Amino acid sequence: MLLAVAAAGLLATACGSGEGAVEPTEQVTPEPHSLSHDGTLAVPGKATDGFTYDTKLAPVGTEMAIDMRSFKGKSTFGLKVSGLLPNRGYAAHAHTENCGSNGDIAGPHFQHKPVPKNASDTDPKYANPNNEIWLDLRTDAKGNGSSEAKLPFAITDWSRPKSVVVHAAKKTSTAPGMAGEAGDRIACLTLPHTH
Repeated sequence: MLLAVAAAGLLATACGSGEGAVEPTEQVTPEPHSLSHDGTLAVPGKATDGFTYDTKLAPVGTEMAIDMRSFKGKSTFGLKVSGLLPNRGYAAHAHTENCGSNGDIAGPHFQHKPVPKNASDTDPKYANPNNEIWLDLRTDAKGNGSSEAKLPFAITDWSRPKSVVVHAAKKTSTAPGMAGEAGDRIACLTLPHTH
């Protein structure tokens, strides 16, 4: 909508000055896309957007916050947590579906280039931090932690993941045949969408 208004204004200015149509000299760069969202973990049945499926590893009341920014074909995706177990690693990834009553509802990992039907979900060609959004982190003595993924692709509201899942493993596997695996899904935060 803003692009249409700007184009109409440019055309009106050009026509009003008597110079005729304006030839575009470069392509219009899309506006930056960003999202910030936070939620507090609760057990299914009481949760709205933050779910815990393992209250020992992801206690009720744990806070999760997401900050995503995308501009000029690249993106930065950040995760902050407070209230997890202290001094522990947690694997975390963006997923394709909203959170729900169990961890499986969040679907598979979000992938910029999806795994073809004849390939394995653990094929490192697709299950890697340049095609998925890996947010592994380590908490401090107070149970706070953060991570950031710098991605070589743009994320828009139409192409972005719908949730972030925290896993039981302390780190995402990169071993052959196990790439991207991270154990049980212990917590999930649904991300809002406008489209």
